[in-house]
Amino acid sequence: MKRCIESYQSVHNALCERGKNAVTASRKQQTEYAQNNIQVAEAVTDFKSMDKPVVTLQNIRRPKATMPDRFFAPIIPNSIVEESSVSIYDSEVTHSDQMDMNALYLSLLGIMAEEIPVETSFRETLLNRAAALLFGEASIAHFATQSNLNQANCELYSDGQKYVDAGKLKHYVLTAQSFYDILANRGVPTVDVHDFVHHAAQFRTWPHFYVPLYNIAALVNNELTEEDIAECTQVYRIKQLISFISFATAEYSVVADGNPLNNYSFGCLLYQYPRKSPMSKVNLLKDNVSPREFTHWNSLRALMSLQRRVLEARHIFGNNIDWLTDLGYSLPEKYHPTVDKKGKTLNEPLRHVDRSHQIDFDGLRFPDGPVALFENATELLLTELQSSQFEQTIQKASAANIESWAEVMNRKYGTN
Repeated sequence: MKRCIESYQSVHNALCERGKNAVTASRKQQTEYAQNNIQVAEAVTDFKSMDKPVVTLQNIRRPKATMPDRFFAPIIPNSIVEESSVSIYDSEVTHSDQMDMNALYLSLLGIMAEEIPVETSFRETLLNRAAALLFGEASIAHFATQSNLNQANCELYSDGQKYVDAGKLKHYVLTAQSFYDILANRGVPTVDVHDFVHHAAQFRTWPHFYVPLYNIAALVNNELTEEDIAECTQVYRIKQLISFISFATAEYSVVADGNPLNNYSFGCLLYQYPRKSPMSKVNLLKDNVSPREFTHWNSLRALMSLQRRVLEARHIFGNNIDWLTDLGYSLPEKYHPTVDKKGKTLNEPLRHVDRSHQIDFDGLRFPDGPVALFENATELLLTELQSSQFEQTIQKASAANIESWAEVMNRKYGTN
């Protein structure tokens, strides 16, 4: 990579080697694992239901004997990473335009150099998969293989993890029900690079949190009606809470190690371009941005986005909602977004500060690692699920299934 930061040259070399080795190690099994673990689906686009078209994946099935070449094609060719001056690249294989390669690369340098702490159980998987994407010309088949090769036995993944593919879609925002149904059935969609490169690894590492969460999400979304939304019922409130928890635990996934200065993300925040902060105004690899500085800004803007969702939920359900605090976070009020009487965001503070701004770490608090975040999220979700208003609203069969999945989550991460 010609844009490599000179002071991290040895780390860069190690990342390149790691990525190439990860792909080489799985190459012999890729055809077998692709046949066993990649499914194909048909995509149906709805142009009427939302401001933007949404897609349902249906008729999910095993492909025919001949596997499509795209399953084995590089998602990002080496030439793009090594020679391109742009950080956003939309792969011909799948959508990757929501990924900033410079942001991911900078984060990987910090993790490899041990400047950014990451949970030990996830660090190697994270590095191997991201390095394979950037430097190993990894394919969909590689990630399907890596997700299912040499994994610890788990009763929640007794049939492995499936990759649900419908080709590269023109519109790739999935409906909530389609997305949750795929996750509930131990699958990940391949329509966006984050889903099968990163989410698949999260779900495999912590199945007793994510599998119950998305099974409950699928059941709740199936129960949700237009009347629930119009009347702001407990079913709708739980639907919104699950969405909040999903963003907090799978997308942003910001935690620390007991010291707020040692914050980091174990989620897709690592892959995203640095919106809504001073980092959006700089060149990450040429303007002397350190991995630590970048991570600070990314973590802070993630909490700001979560707080915005809290304010929007208060607008709908009342001011008794404090979900960000319930998950173990503390965000100084000066970083809180503001919303109007209709719940629309008016101001997001980090948009207006300079890079020289001194972040108020004394007022920041993060959960101490992924498990603490999962425990807090489990307690919050179970409290809402036990509401009599919720139990009286949904069908008995759904209530029983939700209770069963809640118990799976509670046994591992409950505090009762």
